[in-house]
Formats: sequence, C-alpha cells, structure tokens
Amino acid sequence: MARRITIKSIALKEWRGQNHKITLKDGRNVLRGRNSCGKTSIYEAFVWVLSGYTNPNSPKNHNLYNNREELSKDTPYASVTITLSIDGVDYTIERKASPNFVRRRASSEWEKASSDKYLYYIDNIEVSVAISMNG
Repeated sequence: MARRITIKSIALKEWRGQNHKITLKDGRNVLRGRNSCGKTSIYEAFVWVLSGYTNPNSPKNHNLYNNREELSKDTPYASVTITLSIDGVDYTIERKASPNFVRRRASSEWEKASSDKYLYYIDNIEVSVAISMNG
C-alpha cells in the first residue's frame, strides 16, 4: 500500500541567523529569490531536520548558527521544524542545536565543548536519536 506524504511547512528559527516560515501548497513548489536570500539554507535545513546533517554527502554539520556573531553560552538554539502529512495525518518534526559550553573546575571561564547539544522532537515529544555509521 502506497502512502501519500506531503510537506506542509518548514520553519527556521535562528538557523544560520535566519528566521523563515514557508507554507507549501499541494503539488509542485518552486523556491525563487535573489542570491544569498536563503534558498540553500532552506534546503540544507530540511536535510538536517530529517538526517542530522546539513549535507547528505558529508556526515558533518556546517554553519548551524549565525556566523556574524561569536558563539557563546548564550547563543540561542538553532531550530528547524517541518510539518508533514502522511495519509492525511499531520506530524511535526523538530531538531534543535546549540553550541555546548563547559566550565572547567575552579574556573569562572566558559569554553566551547567539542560537541554541540542536539534535541529532536516528534509531535513535541523529545526523542532520542542514535545514528550508526556502520549500517
């Protein structure tokens, strides 16, 4: 039995310092715009929310945050939310990332940790995601 899956919307919040919400119509949708207006960011945000990677050919995340500002422990979460309809039932998938900062013992200085913090939600319920590179 074939399932009908449609993408209804995609929302970017603080994703690369951008905030966009796009509602898609049934059928074919075309994103057009000037250079540097966010078309590629929307595509990479969509790939990231589903796979955890901004580029499906590279298992690394690039440029999740606003590159014009220095990262700090107060940098807001970068998040992407998509709404899908599967056989007429809507589902929301959201992925959030924030730079992870730690404070060394006996120090008041914060420093960037080697890994960021990631959260993943399906219909506003936090889920754990394990990614295996071995299949």
